[in-house]
Amino acid sequence: MIIKVTTNLTFLLSRLTEQIETKKPVWRLEGLELVASLSRLLRLLVDYRQELRCRAITTTTTTTTTTSSSLQSRPEKITEVDDSLLMCTYTLLRFFQDDALNSSSFSSLNSNRRSIMLRYVDRLASLHKLQGNYTEAAFTLKLHADQLSWSNGSSGALSSSSECSRKEALSETILEYFERGQCWEEGLAVCKQLAAVYETNYAYAKLAAVLKRNAHFLERILSVGNNNTASPGSSQQPAQHSRTDSEYFRVSFYGLGFASFLQNSTFIYRGRPYEKLADFTGRLQREFPAAQLLTKSGSFPTDESITESYSQCKC
Repeated sequence: MIIKVTTNLTFLLSRLTEQIETKKPVWRLEGLELVASLSRLLRLLVDYRQELRCRAITTTTTTTTTTSSSLQSRPEKITEVDDSLLMCTYTLLRFFQDDALNSSSFSSLNSNRRSIMLRYVDRLASLHKLQGNYTEAAFTLKLHADQLSWSNGSSGALSSSSECSRKEALSETILEYFERGQCWEEGLAVCKQLAAVYETNYAYAKLAAVLKRNAHFLERILSVGNNNTASPGSSQQPAQHSRTDSEYFRVSFYGLGFASFLQNSTFIYRGRPYEKLADFTGRLQREFPAAQLLTKSGSFPTDESITESYSQCKC
């Protein structure tokens, strides 16, 4: 049923494009841009639904709007959280994010676009958490927190609204994820922001708690790799903490044989702990067995015979 509806919509959008090109109305450019945007959104949503149907874990996605004070939980069936689902969700997020930023239409419509964008932000953060990518989950939630305000005016006073409470709760979750992801340096910036807000509003109990957390992050940073940090004459040795440095890989997907969210796109992968290039390449080849691997430097294809073909090439 979904395939039939998708085919019909694709056909209608194609006919609409032909009519615009034939009649050439004054709004021709805007009309073509709108149809192209709708076509891309349709392909992304179909691919996203297909990715969800291929998974077996059940997760709860929390949907939050900026005008509602209640949290709505909606279960989504996922078989496994892998890179394809993450990239699909990220691409949808970027689509709505760019659409909301570039739109200059009615404020109510912009509010709806913003709500959709934040919903996919929360979904992406949930997927990162399920996969154990706590640092990425923290940065993703920070996109949501940055859209919220501490106050309703220019006085800087804390608001009692649900938006302020949501921003505070998100900040606490972000700190927890940075802690679990061992990204303590980024946690310091969040602590600094919270400390400034609490100090301005005389919330000294909360200020004390966030300053203790800030000190905890500093101790963790100083303890990594420091074997001789004890003060002279002190018999107490600092606690030692190890942190694995990850490898990063640039991967480009060329050709129309990939799903729409991968076609002619480039992503930066963070490797798993102690994962080297050979292991990463093997994992990627198992995930995309039909793709041709290009590893030679400078061999990135740019001609349409590859980028517009229905083959799969990645490098």
